Amino acid sequence: IFSLEELHKNFSPLVLMSAMAASLTADLVSKHFFGIKPIFNFESLPLLPLKDYYWLILLGVVVGLFGVIYNRGLIKALDFYKNQTIVPKKFAAVIPLSMALVLGMLLPEALGGGHGLIESIRQGDFTLKLLIILVSVKFIFTMFSYGSGVPGGIFLPLLVIGALTGGIFADVVIGLFHLNPQYMNNFVVFAMAGYFTAIVKAPITGSILITEMTGSFHHLLALIIVCMTAYVISDLFESKPIYDELLVRFLANRNAGFPLGDSHKKTLLEVVVCLGSELDCKEIQAIKWPSNCLLVSIRRGESEFIPHGDSVLLAGDFVNVLTSEANAGKTLKRLETLAQANNSSKESTQRK
Repeated sequence: IFSLEELHKNFSPLVLMSAMAASLTADLVSKHFFGIKPIFNFESLPLLPLKDYYWLILLGVVVGLFGVIYNRGLIKALDFYKNQTIVPKKFAAVIPLSMALVLGMLLPEALGGGHGLIESIRQGDFTLKLLIILVSVKFIFTMFSYGSGVPGGIFLPLLVIGALTGGIFADVVIGLFHLNPQYMNNFVVFAMAGYFTAIVKAPITGSILITEMTGSFHHLLALIIVCMTAYVISDLFESKPIYDELLVRFLANRNAGFPLGDSHKKTLLEVVVCLGSELDCKEIQAIKWPSNCLLVSIRRGESEFIPHGDSVLLAGDFVNVLTSEANAGKTLKRLETLAQANNSSKESTQRK
């Protein structure tokens, strides 16, 4: 689901079958050959009553705002390391290393992947004050760690920060508004999904991810409410998907030693035309296509044809474009902008 929603941006049958086959094979091998178990297991969560669902909307607002702060903080951290002149860039890892040494003595819970931290939250081992300290320290430490350029990632850290946020939210609601304490872990789990959605802008992946962790579809409605609220909040603040933002920075630095492929090699890109986009109901010749690319074919349903200048694109068409590997990232970004729906194009369609 992640590969379709976040990476490919559409539910192409070819990509769906390929991704599903790869995922199921990897799952089979890891479980039955190596005995690897899920890193998180949130089964047997009680079902939150419908009368308390308004708390989910408030939780979605909170994690949505925190997601916006996370995205902007990560970009600021990258800018900090890029512009700072105190520590040579090849020794940038000294900064998070020094922080880790201090935290190892004062607050070791903030170090590591965070699996043990989430288990402690589930068991109620931390006070509200300690949870606030942990989420603040974990956030800052993640920014400085990832920004330094040391190989790592943000997937597990953002889930951990989401869980800590959910723990704080649950503590406040239980303490001030006397919500049943048995629903504490519900808010921890829902906050993880909402925080992921606000940062990555992939609500379907966030909902399915946590649904697998809980082992039940009973919480799907609550998950969707939190995820969609967080998504709307991040959209209102014009927060972009973090992986897209990182890709843009990667492409912007392509002349600074980043290998982006051989300019003589070609690659085929595919985008789907969305309803109300700049491509919808437009003739090929009337569209301002990206430079250095060639429109190869259009797939409509089960048929595929070579377009002409007066061919009209329709919503749901799959557009195949040929370009060089060196320009693939920039070209794909421009094509996605053209193919995705936007307010101005919707208004234009309505006027027509």
